[in-house]
Amino acid sequence: MAMKSCRSPGPGTLYPMLARLEDQALLESQWQEPTVEGRPPRHMYRLTEAGLVLAQKLVRDQRSAAGHGLQAKPL
Repeated sequence: MAMKSCRSPGPGTLYPMLARLEDQALLESQWQEPTVEGRPPRHMYRLTEAGLVLAQKLVRDQRSAAGHGLQAKPL
C-alpha cells in the first residue's frame, strides 16, 4: 500500500480560508493581547456551535468512508 503525500496549503491560503469560515459563522475570532512583552497580539480562532456540528459530521463521514474502503473528498 503506497502512502499518499500530504501537501501544506500554499502561501496566502490559510487566512483567507479562516475569513471565509468566519463569514459563514463557522468560526469566531478575537485579538489576544500578548502575554510576553515585545510579542505581537495574536488573532485567536474558535469554532462556533455550527462549526462544531459541521466538524463532527465531517469526522463521522470520514470514519464511515474509511470503514467502507471509500476515500472521503478533501475539504
